[in-house]
Amino acid sequence: MRAPLLAAAAAALIVLTANAIPAGAASGVPQFNVQPSCKAATQAADELNRAGDNLRPGNRSSDNCVSDELNAKAKLGDQWERYTSAQRQHCTRLATLGGLPSYVELLTCLEMAKEAANIPAGRPAMGGRPSR
Repeated sequence: MRAPLLAAAAAALIVLTANAIPAGAASGVPQFNVQPSCKAATQAADELNRAGDNLRPGNRSSDNCVSDELNAKAKLGDQWERYTSAQRQHCTRLATLGGLPSYVELLTCLEMAKEAANIPAGRPAMGGRPSR
């Protein structure tokens, strides 16, 4: 009798947490482990360099990546309350998709969301349609 009750409670908890706001999205800048995303970015840059793309070897080192991420986190700490709760929640979800969270992606998303919210309704982007 106790096992089915525990299973039901566990299932309810999973359903509730699946739809929950990502940790930190509402209360403050979320805590990310950026090492895996920096490692993946460094490997991708190395592979592109080996394939002949001109990314300047060493320009995207793991240390540079971590530094960029920490700078973005600091900027987020200074600006977090400037964004709406909806913007923070949405961008935190996007920045954590795929399991490789990034403060740079979170900051970029938030900056774009803030700018998009300031575009007057009905105003065409980029000054209208290009002429033919």
